[in-house]
Amino acid sequence: MYQCPSGLLNITMALIVDQTFLGYFTVGPIMTTKRPRKFTENLPESDDLNEATLGLAELLLKDLEKYDANQVTKIAIMLYNTVITAVSERNSYDEIRDRFGRKDWIINTVPVFHDDIPTGDLIDLEQDLMDSVLKGDSKRALQDIRKLMKGFAVLDHDRLWSVKARCLWLFSMITHATGQQTAESVPFVDAGIDMIDQINTASDLAELASTSELLTMMLTERVQKAFSGHSQIVAAGLRYIKLHYPQKITLSIIEDVLHVNGSYFSSLFKNEMGISFTHYLNRLRVEKACQLLTTTDQNIVDILLTVGFEDQSYFTKVFKKETGMTPRQYRNANK
Repeated sequence: MYQCPSGLLNITMALIVDQTFLGYFTVGPIMTTKRPRKFTENLPESDDLNEATLGLAELLLKDLEKYDANQVTKIAIMLYNTVITAVSERNSYDEIRDRFGRKDWIINTVPVFHDDIPTGDLIDLEQDLMDSVLKGDSKRALQDIRKLMKGFAVLDHDRLWSVKARCLWLFSMITHATGQQTAESVPFVDAGIDMIDQINTASDLAELASTSELLTMMLTERVQKAFSGHSQIVAAGLRYIKLHYPQKITLSIIEDVLHVNGSYFSSLFKNEMGISFTHYLNRLRVEKACQLLTTTDQNIVDILLTVGFEDQSYFTKVFKKETGMTPRQYRNANK
């Protein structure tokens, strides 16, 4: 089973005969009982849908039959049995049924799982976990990773290698995001290597679940330490700036995101950080530009746009103020 970007489920089975891949069978997309949040949010924003098509899509979505997690699991087993019996001897059907008999726990487990976190919401929950870690919310992050591990086990039919693959992808993304937000790239690279080793050496799902919880707590604690000593408002502002510095950031945007008065935030930020909000943002962008100047062949205009500046002359002025050199001089000096 896998989910498309919209969050809808698909069930796919490869057909391999005599070690030759002949094709695959797919059932889907399947709408689970609860409509995926990502699907609902992205549909109206699609540039490919005109008003009439969007209306039709919403109408079809409303009437689309929905399946609970128990039914989805049975559909997957039915697909497998149908394909295998079509290409095998008829008497192999009983053998197939016996093989899947040991999976009965899934049928009993899925409804409980479904009440807790619908399968169609796993993509949303991955994003929730990311947000919890980046906010340093250890309690919420722990709840999220436990739900995810339970969901991964159900979707992957308890296959350890498959759940490991999901965990490797998930924690790679989280480690990268936390490293960017805290501006501590080297420690987080080391953490990423150690993380891969811990996930790969897990001998069963229970150990993998425990390892995943420990990794989640480790990453969350590093985010907490990176912003310790600051008020909650300033810490939240620092997290937002470090995560979104390539985008346009103004005090009015900070007001909307943090729900705080811009003037108050600006004053509090300067008192705690020792420099103004604008100075801090420019310094961070210059640091990122320095990294790109010395590690890539991107031209200077592309670099300034990548790190969040919009005007070349202003970028050059700020860069020289921070480093004592122009961007070109800095690149030549650090080749």
